Amino acid sequence: MFDWLSQIFQTFGLIFPRLVKIRSTDRGVKWPRCKAAIMLSPGLHIYWPVVTELEIVTVVRQTIDHKPQTITLRDGTTICIRAVSVWRIVDAVKVWTENWDISNTVDDLATASLVDILSCVTKEQLYPITVINSLATLESRKLLAPYGVEIESTKLVECSVCRSIRLINN
Repeated sequence: MFDWLSQIFQTFGLIFPRLVKIRSTDRGVKWPRCKAAIMLSPGLHIYWPVVTELEIVTVVRQTIDHKPQTITLRDGTTICIRAVSVWRIVDAVKVWTENWDISNTVDDLATASLVDILSCVTKEQLYPITVINSLATLESRKLLAPYGVEIESTKLVECSVCRSIRLINN
């Protein structure tokens, strides 16, 4: 019944500057007057909602558990792997301006780096697995650097020989 009153107060509230608190685990990204994005460090900041958009990004270390992936090695052996990546945001502006969903970007590119590396090795070259983990970490870092993300490590947590059958449904 009084929804119109709530909308009036919300609209009226856009006129006044607002105070925002950014924690030490976060960074802010603001777009003043629809211009280039600016990163805000932790602390108190004032912005004017009428002409400024503001987003807060968590920049502490995060992990992502990659979905299982079937890969054919160079010698024709099929393996099924599962990996985990530890990552953090180093440039909040790039995270907001260079991609839509950073978690999906990290998942997709880290998995792609594993596929690139493992498709070039044979079954005998898989061990020691620490070499594969180091290569995967370096490749993931290279792929994700343009998006403002730093990979701490990408590691295989599961690796097994399997038989793969592809079913095509209409």
